[in-house]
Amino acid sequence: MKPRTPHPLGLLHRYGGVTASALVIAICITGILLNHSDDLRLAERRLNNAWLMNIYGIKTPDVSTFRLGNRYISSDGTNLYLDGQAIASNGYPVDAVTEHPDGIRIDSNGEIWLFDPQGQLLEVLDTAVAGNAAHPSVPAELPDALRQLLLREFRGNGITVERVILDIHSGRIGGKIGVWLADAAATLFILLALSGLWLWNKTRR
Repeated sequence: MKPRTPHPLGLLHRYGGVTASALVIAICITGILLNHSDDLRLAERRLNNAWLMNIYGIKTPDVSTFRLGNRYISSDGTNLYLDGQAIASNGYPVDAVTEHPDGIRIDSNGEIWLFDPQGQLLEVLDTAVAGNAAHPSVPAELPDALRQLLLREFRGNGITVERVILDIHSGRIGGKIGVWLADAAATLFILLALSGLWLWNKTRR
């Protein structure tokens, strides 16, 4: 007896269902979580993992840190931080950090930024007038507590769990490609439903 040739729609229904199963599971799970968002307090819970921040385009800049006594002066190439708190925006990396009679001296791109011990800016001088620092500063390791404080400064409080789940549900977590995949999955679901109805109707005859 000659084997029966599978109908193209039957093949689509069979293999399309296997392909779509993972997407269906992800959409169903995220949909259930979103339905109970208030109970699970998803809008209050936040994530700030580095890889997740990168996905959302929230980059963590390279930070250089210098120690002055028991104080830490950090720079992300644009802003200055004293013990994790922003104190000024000078627009350039730090060349040297030294003490001066009224507090802290920071040399940066040919300028001298003078701060009092609390981080209040006193004045900005030109090194051509005031002279360069006696010696360059050696970068120091930022303590973990201050590093976490700076990370919150750069990243904010992170992304809510609800936002991440919603973006997974819609495919927006993957940018334009993710949206197109979600659209493709929705189209595949429609085709599966139509092909299933057609096969069911055919078997009734």
